[in-house]
Parts: sequence; structure tokens; C-alpha cells
Amino acid sequence: MSLTNNRLSVAPTAAQITAVKGAFATIFTNLPFLIGLTPDEREKLPKIDVTNKVFTEDAIKAINNNGNFFAFLFFWCGDTERFRSV
Repeated sequence: MSLTNNRLSVAPTAAQITAVKGAFATIFTNLPFLIGLTPDEREKLPKIDVTNKVFTEDAIKAINNNGNFFAFLFFWCGDTERFRSV
């Protein structure tokens, strides 16, 4: 697919745009911790290199393949609230 070949032709109505903006306002009101980062804050974040990426992918696979084991760990650590949210 080419980025220059736009196959969508959408013209949202004013009501649709207002509804979406209202939905975003609701999200930001209910989840106030969703904040943007400044460029300086973004630069200070650790970058993902090959070793971080491989570790993260392996961890995600382990959780997906061994869900019952990880559920036990959450209970064992006393963090049952986190388990319920997963």
C-alpha cells in the first residue's frame, strides 16, 4: 500500500467531531495521569535497543504461554489487585 494512494474519502460532520472531542475530554478527565511528554522528557527516556526488545518480546511470550504461573506469582506477592486488572 502506498502512502500517497489515499483510498479513504471521509468528511466527518461537525456533530461527529464534537462527539469525538467530548469523548477525549471524558478520557482525560477520568484518567488524569495521561499526560504528554515534553521533547526534553522524551529524550531522557531509555531507548529500546536490540537487547531490550528481545527481552521484552521473550517476557511477553512467557506471560502469554504461562498465564497460570504468573497469576500465582501475583497472588504470592500479595498483589491481587494487579492480577485482577490483567
